[in-house]
Amino acid sequence: MPEYPLFISMKGKHNHTVCTAAALKYRDVDESICQKFEDLFKTGYSPSGAYHLHQFDLLTQYNSEYYKISGDRRFSPDKSWCYRYINLLQLH
Repeated sequence: MPEYPLFISMKGKHNHTVCTAAALKYRDVDESICQKFEDLFKTGYSPSGAYHLHQFDLLTQYNSEYYKISGDRRFSPDKSWCYRYINLLQLH
């Protein structure tokens, strides 16, 4: 439409940091971790119980490096993710 010229300029920007350790909390949960939680739910664990068991497993496995891995959502999802995931699976 010549009487309504339009120019669009787009710049890609995130609304959160992407180059710092804080960005790790936005990562998708790893497929192997999803499978672990699905197995825990199928054996009767609640979302809270599965979360605490997973945190204990991470602490046991990573020991002095636990603080690094626990801040990465890819390997250490938050408790609210556990509740959303069980609802997604419709296992409760």
